[in-house]
Amino acid sequence: WPEDFSTSSAVAICTTGMTPAGSFHAMVMLSGSGLTLISPNTVVVDVAVTGISPSTGSAGGGTVLTITGNGFSPLAEQNRVYLVLLPPSPTTATNNTTQLTTDAATTTAVLCDILTANTSQLICRTRQYDEILSAKLTGGDGEVGNGKWIMQVQVVVCPPVSSSDGAYEADAIAARETCIAQGAASRCDDSTGGCLFSYDILETPTIGYVSPATGQRGTVITVYGRNLGNVTELRFAWRTGMAVRTCRTSPGVANTTADEDVEAVFCSVPSNLPYGVYDIVLVTDSGTVSADPYKAGRFANQPVINNVQPQALSLAGGMAVTVSVQDDGSGGGLQPDGPDGARTVVLGAGLLGPLGLACPDVT
Repeated sequence: WPEDFSTSSAVAICTTGMTPAGSFHAMVMLSGSGLTLISPNTVVVDVAVTGISPSTGSAGGGTVLTITGNGFSPLAEQNRVYLVLLPPSPTTATNNTTQLTTDAATTTAVLCDILTANTSQLICRTRQYDEILSAKLTGGDGEVGNGKWIMQVQVVVCPPVSSSDGAYEADAIAARETCIAQGAASRCDDSTGGCLFSYDILETPTIGYVSPATGQRGTVITVYGRNLGNVTELRFAWRTGMAVRTCRTSPGVANTTADEDVEAVFCSVPSNLPYGVYDIVLVTDSGTVSADPYKAGRFANQPVINNVQPQALSLAGGMAVTVSVQDDGSGGGLQPDGPDGARTVVLGAGLLGPLGLACPDVT
């Protein structure tokens, strides 16, 4: 697209659009004269990754990666960063310079969320990759094995997928395949530092279990697991992954097991934590987050029922039942705080069937 051109100038300036990788001659068409000028030299359009820092991080995600190279878009939304799982081969681990093809678009890849971008540097935050920890569960005792899972960092430069088009993850994958087919995926320039990143089990705070698993505001809970030495924060998150409240952690004593690898951290349940069941997420001082391969990192903040009136009901039903809870000073009562906002009162669970009898009207 012309930006600056005049008949008295020997220079024409234009801005390129999305261009596939390759070498191109510059062609100038002089309108009205019928002349077409071709440059003797070529312009190279290339996307390459030349360095990754750091080279290892937590399988739970949260590692901030700095990716250096060339050919990136200065617009963050036009770049996509993928961590592509490589086969556990010494060859690919030490000398992986193969240009990924459309076949690689269907391999296991984890998105890295871009924070900032310019033409020579991208900064992104890694996502959690549960499959790594699941695959590393070895031995009869169910312990997580030690090891690294090598990923090739791949940058794909594509036009952004408009959310107004109703585009979701499937559309993003299809767009990635299209961009790779058009040559817009980065090559790996291993001569200047490589393009490999490893999810490292030893750098992953791993949750084993939480004790106690239920409690109220002010309850001191202890999280047992591995690689917890740098954990400074505990998050209480809804099932959607949204952190509701946090608390600062302190080192605990793992005196419940003879396993020297087990560590512990503890903190008090915040006084303003809404009632509900939460996923526990641990965060290190560098911002990396924990993994929970056993799905045991859960805590239920629940009120204590201290009275039910009346204590005698009619078989015919129709009577109002008042349930009161212990006042912990927060004023929360039984008001639902969860994302679903659902309230259910059940009578006789276990006696009147496995689920009991639900009160149809709850106020």
